[in-house]
Amino acid sequence: MSITRRGFAGLLGAGVVATNMAKALAASATGREPHRQKVGSMKFRRIVTAENAEGKSYVLTSEEPEIAQEIPNIMRRYTLWQTGTPPPTVPVVEDLPSDLSDLMPGPGGVYFRLTVIPPDSWASEADKAKVAAMIAAKENVDRDLEPGNPMMHSTDSVDYIVMLSGELHLVLDTGEILLKPGDFVVQGGVNYSWSNRSEEPAIVAGAVVGAKRN
Repeated sequence: MSITRRGFAGLLGAGVVATNMAKALAASATGREPHRQKVGSMKFRRIVTAENAEGKSYVLTSEEPEIAQEIPNIMRRYTLWQTGTPPPTVPVVEDLPSDLSDLMPGPGGVYFRLTVIPPDSWASEADKAKVAAMIAAKENVDRDLEPGNPMMHSTDSVDYIVMLSGELHLVLDTGEILLKPGDFVVQGGVNYSWSNRSEEPAIVAGAVVGAKRN
């Protein structure tokens, strides 16, 4: 049997369609597993400069940061740097301690953070309960369940936030606003929660400054 050029192109096209359908079916069968794996494979680099014993500036560290906090399907947080009661001392001469699991800095303290927030659809009710319990256990984090959202809370801090990738809804008592890359937020210690209604993880960075509530 002979195959014309047009016939061969048709067979080739059918093969491409079949291959794409197979890939789609495989992705459907595994749910959002490829996206979940993407969170685990995300790589970041923390670079810190310091001054050596000779008074010369140098790169103290340039490596992947350690995960400070993680609740699967809810969030992964890296504390890139922190300072205590102001003013901080300079120059920097040593790296941070390895234990950076505290949720909030004390008054005047600063945490420089990077946070990855997966889509809401990944989180189970058990996952959400873990976050609610974590929030309730912190002395300087208040929960306000009046809006009917168990993730709503306020912190004794002013947070300076930069949206790096993906998108997030910033949910407040009286409404919400969609954040996209290039948006900057000053979160002034008010009641809020995050909601990622997309299919991709969102990444935000910012500084959390411990404050005193009036």
